[in-house]
Formats: sequence, structure tokens, C-alpha cells
Amino acid sequence: RKDINSLIFINEKKVITNRAPILENDEIMGAIALFFDVTEHDNLLKELQEQKNVSQVLNTILETVYDGILVVNKDGQITMISKTYEKFLGVVGQDVIGKHVTDVIENTRMHIVAKTGVAEVADIQKIKGSYMIASRIPIIKDGEVVGAVGKVLFRNVDDLNDLYKKINLMEQEIQEYKGEL
Repeated sequence: RKDINSLIFINEKKVITNRAPILENDEIMGAIALFFDVTEHDNLLKELQEQKNVSQVLNTILETVYDGILVVNKDGQITMISKTYEKFLGVVGQDVIGKHVTDVIENTRMHIVAKTGVAEVADIQKIKGSYMIASRIPIIKDGEVVGAVGKVLFRNVDDLNDLYKKINLMEQEIQEYKGEL
């Protein structure tokens, strides 16, 4: 009788086997068996699922952050963009994914960071008439630069000035309270 796609274990290896008799004039003359080691295949499927889960988590984070975030590969092509940054730039993510970052964002240096591997933190960048504070960090895998992630820390310099004023005001209040005590 035929035995198709049976799962067996041989020396801790996961193997699928197909076995069938060899017939001649309705008489069994022998048998044939094929074995497929699927251990590595299963391991790859597990890794793929783990990567998919990580990717889903990253996409969720990307979509819920307030700040604009952008990711490029080593060639400067956009691979991810947050909804917030899409809205600010007036673009649709699916339309800009795969495009070179210089075709989408004016005055960008993301492609340079992706090439050089040198981070640029708290840099002032003018986009659409507003000055913004941007950080660009290289993505390094196995010692090699594979891209860069960019983050707009503040929408524009005015936001930074407002934050600075709030911090100054809080420091003054603390000093006044210290004086009263």
C-alpha cells in the first residue's frame, strides 16, 4: 500500500517520507521510498514567523508615534515612513516607498548617513518652509551599514523654543519655592 507524506523523525531530524510498492502484473516486486529532510525548512518557517512578528510590532510603533520617522536602505531608498511624517510631507506612504529620499524630502541627508554610517543628531533642517530638528542614525547589521533611520524630534524650531521657555519657567518656579522654604 502507498504511504504518502508521512512525518517521521530520524536522529532528531524531521523527515517527510513517501513510500509505494513497485508492481509488475499486480505482483509486488519491491518498494520505493523518498525521504525529504524538512528540519531546516521548519526552522526557516519559525524564523520567518518571528521576523513577521517583529515587523508587525515595529509597524505598530511606527504608526503610533507622534514624531515623524523615516527609514531608508543603504542606497537611500525609503523603506518605511510614519503616518505623521506622511501627513506633514503631504505624501502617501505607498507612493514614496522605494523612491530615493532626495526625491521626497528637501534638504535631506538621510542618504548620506546611510552611506557614511556617521550619525547626525539634533540637526536643523528646513522642510516645507519650517525649520525642524532632525536626527539621523545609521542602521548597522553585522558591522555593516544597511540603512538609516531619521526622526523629527520637534515639528519646528518654534516648538523647541516653546519647550525651552516652559523648562525655564519651571526652573524659576523651583527657585522661588526653594527661596520660600
